[in-house]
Amino acid sequence: MTYIYYAIIPVIIILLLQYFISKYRKERKLEQHKENIKETLQATQSNYKKTIIKLFKLQLIDKKMAGKLTSIAINYFVFRTLNEKNSEKFIEIIGKLTTMLLSFTEEKHLRDNHTDIKIQLFKLTSKIPMENISFNTRFYDVKLPQLISEYSIKTMMDNLVDNKANIQKLIKTDLKVKSVST
Repeated sequence: MTYIYYAIIPVIIILLLQYFISKYRKERKLEQHKENIKETLQATQSNYKKTIIKLFKLQLIDKKMAGKLTSIAINYFVFRTLNEKNSEKFIEIIGKLTTMLLSFTEEKHLRDNHTDIKIQLFKLTSKIPMENISFNTRFYDVKLPQLISEYSIKTMMDNLVDNKANIQKLIKTDLKVKSVST
């Protein structure tokens, strides 16, 4: 009978050790995953801030506008929990915003449209809420994607082309009217 106890006790000890080692590994893996998410969030936020600094150095935005743009990233997790799903959404929306803002700094756009870009960025920042309480889920899920689309460089360039075409039509119409009246 004592032989059975001598055989069972080491088996129980081995099973307990395996359980605790397995539990430790799972916790370690989860911690590593959280750390990776945190690093990715920091990198995304850092790239976004660098983009804002670049816009400021190119004199496309002033300090107040830079502050409003920065507040978008800072306030994201105020009304949201820090989890994987919200982190992915943050990376996606801030990535899109960063890409959109960087497109304004391309040399081909700056050369001919510096003033138009400043106006476009001013309009964009005027739509960003002043109060922190306004940076809610609706702002990030609905309004911010609309702002990114509405105030992108492509939209601005399309509007400039349309405006030039309309001006040319008006000039042609005005010339026709003058030639008919004389």
